[in-house]
Amino acid sequence: ILKDFKGDPAQPTIVRPTIAPALIKEIKDADDLAAFRDAVNSGETYEGETVTLTNDITVTDWEAGIGIEADNKPFSGIFDGQGHVINLAGSTSLFALIGKANEHNYGTIQNCYTKGTITNDSYYTGGIVGDNGGTIRNCYSTALCTGNNNTGGIVGKHSGTILQCYATGAINGELS
Repeated sequence: ILKDFKGDPAQPTIVRPTIAPALIKEIKDADDLAAFRDAVNSGETYEGETVTLTNDITVTDWEAGIGIEADNKPFSGIFDGQGHVINLAGSTSLFALIGKANEHNYGTIQNCYTKGTITNDSYYTGGIVGDNGGTIRNCYSTALCTGNNNTGGIVGKHSGTILQCYATGAINGELS
């Protein structure tokens, strides 16, 4: 007889372990990119993790960027594009929010290149990042960026660090 047993001995208790889904660490296509975005937007920060782009990819109907400012869910890891191209078409930047400078929760986007068309009716539109509180390094964009407020070729709103980046795409909207 078990001491202080509270359950019904005729009905054994089954304990099932909780298995967390594996983090997306390599992005080879648009589906992987969407799964990565969904993980970050669900609260996975990727802090201390590196995610690599392994192929050039085309993404259409990009309606939600990676990271959600309204819910304070930034990407805080390292995204290494390895020089690959993301041809992006949609209504938001590739990354909506990386890091938050005032919280020392930095993310890094490096070695990536975007092209395509981003048309955003809201705030913070950039060829790579909408709201940057992290570091963007060795990146460039030829994307056409259209937004209402805080629109730029690399970032829309900036409070982090940008190193060795450039943009050649047209910008329609208020510059940040």
